[in-house]
Amino acid sequence: MNPTERKSSIIDREAMARAVPRIGRFAWEGGGFDAWIFAILRHVVIDTQRAAETKRAFIVDSDDVSAMALQFMLADELEVNVFAGSAEAIARAQVTALDVILLGASVVEAEGAPVVSRLQATLPGVPIVVFGPAGDAAVAQALALGARSAIVRPFKVEAVRQKVNAQIGRRAVLTIPVVLGS
Repeated sequence: MNPTERKSSIIDREAMARAVPRIGRFAWEGGGFDAWIFAILRHVVIDTQRAAETKRAFIVDSDDVSAMALQFMLADELEVNVFAGSAEAIARAQVTALDVILLGASVVEAEGAPVVSRLQATLPGVPIVVFGPAGDAAVAQALALGARSAIVRPFKVEAVRQKVNAQIGRRAVLTIPVVLGS
């Protein structure tokens, strides 16, 4: 079994392990049991597809609270690594494939605005998303120097995921209700 199949198998088991204990709480709400099972299986397929396309994000921020909040918001969709500074992230990127960098305003302030140019020169083609408080000068500087997008605090899970997914080329997830006729 290759690593993708193994990860997919683990995700399938986890999805079913979460669903089976809830079978006893199933209540008729107009949809059928088959619709409930279909929804579970649809999530298994989505999880399997995500496992097959593992993407990696680096969060570079000296503010542990912001970094951990972003890591928590993205961990179920991406492999996330957190670094306190750009030098550490660049060193790791030399041995690990990378899809997106989330750069904290605190790092831009501490290391100077040229950190954006340094990351772009060292890791060409890797999109940089800067994050920090709304109206922060460091966020504006990073955008002016080539960061592709910005995430402002307070962070909202869906907004964070949407911005990151757009930068890594992942399609937006559509929520389509499934209604099976009787």
